Amino acid sequence: MAGKMALIRKVGFTRFSRWGVNLGRLDVTAATHTEALDGTDEIKVTCSDDVNKGDYIVWVDAQGKTHEHIVDDASRTHGEDGTLQTEFTGVNSIAELWDDWTDDVRPSGQVATALARVLTGTRWAVGACDVTASASVVLYHQSVRESIADILEAWGGELETTITTNGSSVVSRQVGVRKLRGNQSSPKRFTWTKDIKTITRTVAADNPKTRVYGYGKGVETDSGAYGRRLTFESINGGKAYVEDAAATKIWGHPNASGTALPACTSYVNEQCEDAAQLLKETKAYLAEVSEPKVSYEASVLDLYAFGRSWEGAAVGDRVAIIDKGFTEEGIRLTGRVSQIERDLLGGDATVTFGNLINSMADMWQSVSQTLKNSSRAAATYDAVAGTSVSWLVQLQDALNDQFNSVGTYKVETFELGSLYSNVPLNPETGLPLKSVSGMWCVNISGRGIRLASSLTSSGQWNWKTFITGASVTADCINAGTMRADRIRAGLLTDDRGRNTWDLTNGTLTTNYMKANNITANGQFSCGLASNLLQLISGEIRGSENGVQIGVIDFSAHFRNVQTGELYQGLQLQAQHGTRISSPQISVAASSDISTVATICQTGTISQPIISELHDNGNGCVGWHYGTFKISHIDGLCTTYGTVGTG
Repeated sequence: MAGKMALIRKVGFTRFSRWGVNLGRLDVTAATHTEALDGTDEIKVTCSDDVNKGDYIVWVDAQGKTHEHIVDDASRTHGEDGTLQTEFTGVNSIAELWDDWTDDVRPSGQVATALARVLTGTRWAVGACDVTASASVVLYHQSVRESIADILEAWGGELETTITTNGSSVVSRQVGVRKLRGNQSSPKRFTWTKDIKTITRTVAADNPKTRVYGYGKGVETDSGAYGRRLTFESINGGKAYVEDAAATKIWGHPNASGTALPACTSYVNEQCEDAAQLLKETKAYLAEVSEPKVSYEASVLDLYAFGRSWEGAAVGDRVAIIDKGFTEEGIRLTGRVSQIERDLLGGDATVTFGNLINSMADMWQSVSQTLKNSSRAAATYDAVAGTSVSWLVQLQDALNDQFNSVGTYKVETFELGSLYSNVPLNPETGLPLKSVSGMWCVNISGRGIRLASSLTSSGQWNWKTFITGASVTADCINAGTMRADRIRAGLLTDDRGRNTWDLTNGTLTTNYMKANNITANGQFSCGLASNLLQLISGEIRGSENGVQIGVIDFSAHFRNVQTGELYQGLQLQAQHGTRISSPQISVAASSDISTVATICQTGTISQPIISELHDNGNGCVGWHYGTFKISHIDGLCTTYGTVGTG
């Protein structure tokens, strides 16, 4: 059988009723088992037996591990040739805990203690637990299965079930929480090259980061903002970052001169107050994010060429990978087996492994684990201080990073409702166990939702934001576009106070206002006291240092003294003088603007005249000649006089 793998043992399936009665072996014609780190654990079986929903199926795999599944759905087919066939799907028997109840349990301490509390009264016991963290959680009015999920969320780790039989029946069912499932010292090795055709390779869209800036706890200022954060440059050669130079050559980007610039990100631990610890955590984070995220899917028969170690592959096993798809030398990655789908009768299996979380459930599990271990954020509110008009986008990015990078603690009681916070809470009062900077809390109850970001002087949550069925009440709302039928407010202002609108008294202070149409009553003033323009009751008034210089009155009236008729018109008044600077002025004896106007003359008119008459004394008279000149600018006389005698 050169090039083939022999099936050493055949898997048998035994059916039990829900009450534990052994109903015998199944006559199976097809069977597959799918198991994954995301909690998937199901079998799909085709057999001739009449299997019913709720039956228990017990079987032992090729590695000697016992499994128990509950039949979730089954279909029975009568063939034309008279044969009978049943196809059914079974899920891990831990699903029976969906029907067991947790009324009000508030475990704390070690994870094994928490499991023991919620498993009381069920037929499940506590299995192997190697998670060493201490935590607390409130489990209130929910199924035991939901309580186990909440315990995983609070303590971290991965769920593992263990079934033990005596050869004819199940004698023990155990639930354990392991830090990491599978063999973390596994000898599994895999090298991927571009000429491999039978193995599917998937590369994640996100790019590796090769330089990480580390930031620890910040100091809260009186204004509620945050000051400078803890950094580690004092113990890291003056550098506030760590970098993988080799990774930069692969994953960096060129600058103007063509040399490689690093791909940068940040690591933030809100609780870290020690520079050495922050440096250690930042280095660990760099090692994680500097690797590309890749997954591989292959048949065990194909993987057999890479070593017999793949025969006993199990979910969670560690895999050493060399990927030559990025560089000729290959990039060394550390991955895990995330899913295995086995043909239980044929012996082959499809294995998915790598460091890419490739399903939605896997993704949430990975994110959940990251949130429990540390707070990682790429930006804070400081990132939007004094920025451009894109501040809202930057703020949204910063908030998304903060939401994605902070763990959540939950307390739930009938009296308090549900409280969520980024700091551990007292399970009785819902108050923080320790006051730290940057605390927040969200309370959801039958009344609505309220939020707090600090404590009162008495140590209670300082609730400032409320959301009910009737209204939203908040100290600060950041928004891009607001649509409303009515806005009632005191003072609308920009972030620097340069543009304000006091809706209490109507005062509007602004710069560079633009408007298409304005209808206003009362007085309009523009300028400063040294040079002020006012629009008052149909008049435009100009003042200088409090003294009125001129007025254009659009409400003037004139009376013809001869006829007594009253006219409406325009009156121009100046304190001392009026200057008109224009190349041309035209006039028309009409108020109709369509009437042709006559351009007023600019120039000098000369006219000879007799400037003087006198008696010669001889019965004759004499005279002198002169030239009378009149000068005009735009029709207005500027000078006149007589020049010379004749």
